Amino acid sequence: MHRPDILMDNEEIAQAIAELQEQGLVKDFGVSNFSPSEILYLEDTLKTPILYNQVQLGLGNTTMLDQTMYTNIPSKIVSKESDSLLFFLKRKKITIQCWSPYQMGLFGGSIFNELRFPKLNAVLNKYAQKYNTSKCAIATAFLLAVDKNLWVITGSTNLKHIAQSLDGEKVPLSKMDWYDIYRQSGKMLP
Repeated sequence: MHRPDILMDNEEIAQAIAELQEQGLVKDFGVSNFSPSEILYLEDTLKTPILYNQVQLGLGNTTMLDQTMYTNIPSKIVSKESDSLLFFLKRKKITIQCWSPYQMGLFGGSIFNELRFPKLNAVLNKYAQKYNTSKCAIATAFLLAVDKNLWVITGSTNLKHIAQSLDGEKVPLSKMDWYDIYRQSGKMLP
């Protein structure tokens, strides 16, 4: 189910999903861009588990990570009014599907634009050299380190780009590397 709807009725949704599953048209059920409270609202009436939440997550949009990193720190970067989405999904064993993982914000272009994002590209270059791979592989490895139940959806049709993304599975980023990439990409470490 793509994007929450303020007017959504969880009973109607549960009935529709049950009917689609009975007809064999839906095997699994997932959501996109849902918060913890929206997922819990649906779970009140669904007879099938929510297996996926597709959210924008990557070095160009670290909001989900920032919620945890900035706990108990006054920040204008992220709201701490609700529980961390990352640990909610981990606790519920809901697969995190990262959409636009190499995009800066919603419409800011690729994070690999060296002229617009020199600090981010410098740290990606540093680790690409260390691990003898591409910046894209490092950006993918950064995400894959977040949770074993996380999928990176490249959205690419370019085979070279897809291969570079897949190489990220082979990069053994250490925790020190991960935090260095996070910090050097413009984030604060408490």
